[in-house]
Amino acid sequence: MFRVAWEPSATDQFAAICVAHPNRWNDINAADNEIDKQLQRDPLKYSEAISEGLWRIISDPLAVYFSIAGNQVNVEAVGWLGQ
Repeated sequence: MFRVAWEPSATDQFAAICVAHPNRWNDINAADNEIDKQLQRDPLKYSEAISEGLWRIISDPLAVYFSIAGNQVNVEAVGWLGQ
Protein backbone atom coordinates (compact mmCIF):
# COMPACT_ATOMS: atom_id res chain seq x y z
CA MET A 1 0.00 0.00 0.00
CA PHE A 2 1.29 3.44 -0.94
CA ARG A 3 0.89 6.61 1.10
CA VAL A 4 -0.44 9.56 -0.92
CA ALA A 5 0.67 13.11 -0.11
CA TRP A 6 -0.48 16.22 -1.96
CA GLU A 7 1.80 19.17 -2.58
CA PRO A 8 0.13 22.45 -1.52
CA SER A 9 0.14 23.65 -5.14
CA ALA A 10 -1.75 20.51 -6.24
CA THR A 11 -4.30 21.04 -3.49
CA ASP A 12 -4.76 24.63 -4.67
CA GLN A 13 -5.20 23.45 -8.27
CA PHE A 14 -7.80 20.90 -7.20
CA ALA A 15 -9.70 23.55 -5.24
CA ALA A 16 -9.61 25.92 -8.23
CA ILE A 17 -11.02 23.18 -10.46
CA CYS A 18 -13.86 22.57 -8.00
CA VAL A 19 -14.69 26.27 -7.85
CA ALA A 20 -14.52 26.68 -11.62
CA HIS A 21 -16.82 23.70 -12.31
CA PRO A 22 -19.55 23.61 -9.63
CA ASN A 23 -21.91 21.72 -11.96
CA ARG A 24 -19.36 18.85 -12.24
CA TRP A 25 -18.73 18.18 -8.54
CA ASN A 26 -20.14 14.64 -8.75
CA ASP A 27 -17.79 13.83 -11.64
CA ILE A 28 -14.85 15.48 -9.89
CA ASN A 29 -15.52 13.60 -6.66
CA ALA A 30 -15.86 10.25 -8.45
CA ALA A 31 -12.63 10.84 -10.39
CA ASP A 32 -10.79 11.92 -7.23
CA ASN A 33 -11.93 8.79 -5.37
CA GLU A 34 -10.90 6.51 -8.24
CA ILE A 35 -7.50 8.16 -8.63
CA ASP A 36 -6.88 8.01 -4.88
CA LYS A 37 -7.63 4.26 -4.81
CA GLN A 38 -5.33 3.64 -7.76
CA LEU A 39 -2.52 5.70 -6.26
CA GLN A 40 -2.77 3.80 -2.97
CA ARG A 41 -2.91 0.33 -4.55
CA ASP A 42 -0.43 0.37 -7.43
CA PRO A 43 0.27 3.78 -8.96
CA LEU A 44 2.55 2.49 -11.72
CA LYS A 45 -0.02 -0.06 -12.91
CA TYR A 46 -2.69 2.59 -13.47
CA SER A 47 -0.53 5.42 -14.83
CA GLU A 48 1.72 6.38 -17.69
CA ALA A 49 5.22 7.83 -17.58
CA ILE A 50 5.37 11.48 -18.64
CA SER A 51 9.06 12.15 -18.13
CA GLU A 52 11.82 10.86 -15.91
CA GLY A 53 10.26 10.39 -12.48
CA LEU A 54 6.91 12.01 -13.38
CA TRP A 55 3.77 9.96 -13.92
CA ARG A 56 0.18 10.76 -14.89
CA ILE A 57 -3.03 9.03 -13.97
CA ILE A 58 -6.29 9.99 -15.67
CA SER A 59 -9.88 9.61 -14.57
CA ASP A 60 -12.14 11.89 -16.57
CA PRO A 61 -12.41 14.81 -15.95
CA LEU A 62 -9.12 14.92 -13.97
CA ALA A 63 -5.47 14.21 -14.63
CA VAL A 64 -3.12 13.90 -11.67
CA TYR A 65 0.66 14.19 -12.01
CA PHE A 66 2.84 12.55 -9.40
CA SER A 67 6.23 11.18 -8.45
CA ILE A 68 7.11 8.24 -6.23
CA ALA A 69 9.68 8.06 -3.44
CA GLY A 70 9.78 4.64 -1.81
CA ASN A 71 6.22 3.85 -0.79
CA GLN A 72 5.04 7.46 -0.93
CA VAL A 73 3.23 9.02 -3.87
CA ASN A 74 3.66 12.79 -4.13
CA VAL A 75 0.86 14.45 -6.08
CA GLU A 76 2.47 17.45 -7.75
CA ALA A 77 -0.24 18.80 -10.06
CA VAL A 78 -3.87 18.35 -11.06
CA GLY A 79 -5.32 19.18 -14.46
CA TRP A 80 -8.82 19.54 -15.86
CA LEU A 81 -9.69 17.38 -18.89
CA GLY A 82 -13.44 17.95 -18.94
CA GLN A 83 -15.37 20.42 -20.98
